[in-house]
Amino acid sequence: MIELVSERPDRVVCRPVGDLDIYSVDAFRRVIGDVTRSGVALKIDLMHLTYIDVVGARAISNASGYVSSGGSPTLVVGGTRAIRRMVDYASERSS
Repeated sequence: MIELVSERPDRVVCRPVGDLDIYSVDAFRRVIGDVTRSGVALKIDLMHLTYIDVVGARAISNASGYVSSGGSPTLVVGGTRAIRRMVDYASERSS
């Protein structure tokens, strides 16, 4: 499940809940696609994520890069140490 919350008129918070893996990543990508078309800043909050695989980590890394390349800032926050390591690893590999 993906929760979307508007913190401010110019920023949306995306909160993946539960697992973000090969089975659920398409929903995440659809949500991110909708947000990027809106042109607002994006905050991805990993606090409620319990599991992530490399496909999910790459999706977060790609979303962050895609939104930022369009001129809107992206911030990735929260998550356990293991989840953050996986996201950082995917980000390093895509650079």
